[in-house]
Amino acid sequence: MKGLIVDDDDLQRKLLHKLCDNSGLFTEIIELESALELIKFLQDNQADVILLDIHMPNFSGIDFIKSIKERPNVIFITGDKDFALEAFEYDAIDYLVKPVEFPRFLKAVTKAKERIQQENSIAETEKDYIFIKVDSRLIKLNHDDILYIEAKGDYVSFVTESRNYIVHSTLKKMLSELPNHLFQQSHRSYIVNMTKIKDIQDSTMVIHDFVVPIGRSIKKEFMQKLGL
Repeated sequence: MKGLIVDDDDLQRKLLHKLCDNSGLFTEIIELESALELIKFLQDNQADVILLDIHMPNFSGIDFIKSIKERPNVIFITGDKDFALEAFEYDAIDYLVKPVEFPRFLKAVTKAKERIQQENSIAETEKDYIFIKVDSRLIKLNHDDILYIEAKGDYVSFVTESRNYIVHSTLKKMLSELPNHLFQQSHRSYIVNMTKIKDIQDSTMVIHDFVVPIGRSIKKEFMQKLGL
């Protein structure tokens, strides 16, 4: 799993990072100092689970969860037991009270992993197509026909063997609408259909007759998703 630790206390971030390492369930762990940093991070990136402190200055963890439409997988962490009921109202995976002990932490992140696996399993049985809006038309694209998707400013380009489709949207939104057992972000500007990859060399891959980059910061997670 890719995890985010969001806490304004440097020592608490380090302690949580160590707990994540000891659990053996995380492939990547990123530390952020505030919920405002978290909002900015999620504009161009994704995470499987967020370890979110509730009490932070200016903009709290509860403020964050109230401000977004698409609820991420969140484990709330706080020194105050009184917020537990409110946290679960926002579909939190779990609620941990500081100081967090490893057995309780492991139980929470294992629950997160199980939820993610369940979501992935549901996605595998869902529809095998997506409707995209091109100009004033809705066009049905089979997942298997999509080679890759490229961000182009305020638009994205769906690339197939026969043609490209330009859609007014964001890469993040498209990634959320596609099954993650087939599609993976390989670069801040690219999503690829993993079944279409012909070969990989250094920081590029070949899909059909196209060369697609692999971002340095994403490469480790990307290769792990491919089982490499």
